[in-house]
Amino acid sequence: MRALGASPEQIPPDSDGRAALYRTLTARSRLLIVLDDVASPRQVLPLMPASARSLVVATARLRTRRAHRARPPLR
Repeated sequence: MRALGASPEQIPPDSDGRAALYRTLTARSRLLIVLDDVASPRQVLPLMPASARSLVVATARLRTRRAHRARPPLR
């Protein structure tokens, strides 16, 4: 969050608050986010940026179910 411009005082202590701040900080950005060794879709969803112009690539050692439903596939 600090790399995205948040000061330490702005970063909430709880994960839901941090996820909301992350979405706010990334809302106007065009990002490629790479998430390596994801264990479940629950790990990916809080890290999905608010911007439709961004892309998330998640890798997993084990097959994850329904992870592809987080966003429609690119065409």
